[in-house]
Amino acid sequence: QKTLALEINPCGKYLISTCAAEEEELLNYLENARNNGVEGIRPVTTNEIRELSEYVSIHNGFFSPTTACLNVSAALKQIRGDLERKEVYLFLQNKVSSITLDQGERYPFMITTQREKFQSRFLINAAGLFCCEIRRSLGLYDLESYWVKGNYVKLNFPYYNRHLIYPVPIKGLKGLGIHTSMDVDG
Repeated sequence: QKTLALEINPCGKYLISTCAAEEEELLNYLENARNNGVEGIRPVTTNEIRELSEYVSIHNGFFSPTTACLNVSAALKQIRGDLERKEVYLFLQNKVSSITLDQGERYPFMITTQREKFQSRFLINAAGLFCCEIRRSLGLYDLESYWVKGNYVKLNFPYYNRHLIYPVPIKGLKGLGIHTSMDVDG
């Protein structure tokens, strides 16, 4: 059995509060992380606060050493190759027009796309922004999509890039707020 050799940057991540009013929420995230088995998570040190304060407004925080950045396109190529070797086929760029389900059949999913019609024993919904549309075609109406627009800014000057930095999310914000990001090369 082949093991995937994923290209990652084990950079770690800071989750920070910017003021005392965010402290309770920060501690809730810390407790949640520990309850979910995140290993090695710890409060920030005074030296880390001093260092990070050169780049962000920080009151307190914690550090997750197990967070990493992944080369997503390389990982997807590896996964696709592995699936194809196992005779699991991916139909990419192939819009689904209908799906019917007959549970009495060995291959219960009848899938019709813009290019072909086929039956399958399993269906994995990886339709991204259109996943709820696929679910509705199967009679599942328990999820709704909502789109959140993000903006990325690339700096043309050096900035802190040893670890990711995320603020405690602002209540009511449908997104992550302003945070740092990096690729596998930092």
